[in-house]
Amino acid sequence: PITSDIDIIPIKCSVPMDGIRGAKIYNDYIIMEGDDQKRIYCIKEDSVVSILNSVGRGHGEYSYIDDFTYDEKTHILYVRDEEKLLKYSVPSMSFLGSSDINYTTIGMVVLNPDEILANCSFLEDDAYKECFNGLCVISTSTGEIIKRCYKSDFYDGLCLYEDDFENL
Repeated sequence: PITSDIDIIPIKCSVPMDGIRGAKIYNDYIIMEGDDQKRIYCIKEDSVVSILNSVGRGHGEYSYIDDFTYDEKTHILYVRDEEKLLKYSVPSMSFLGSSDINYTTIGMVVLNPDEILANCSFLEDDAYKECFNGLCVISTSTGEIIKRCYKSDFYDGLCLYEDDFENL
């Protein structure tokens, strides 16, 4: 066996929870995305303290959740759908703002309150001439790519070694 020290903790929730597509563990919260890509559950200890469920096309709404990350210092949840990077306060899940984007991400992580690091795929220009895939820094205020750090194959994953970080 890999490990024998696994604790199973039942999660208390006031509504039935769907299956889970992914979970990220932070100091204060566990944040889990429903497998329907419509909900995010914010869990503290053994209870769901809030649920983000803002599917739609209006102000503060997303078409589906494709990626997310959380800033533990500012208590902001960043959610990316196909067209926007949206911001919500945690744990209230109040909408804080959004930015239109022209890229997709796999695996976002907050670097600091101003920047997110993500493996991105996006088009160079409106003419669709060339596509850039790779590790990029995203502005949390505008949603824009502010630095292209490392070119990679987006769909085959991103493998970096310690020496690669010298070039960032």
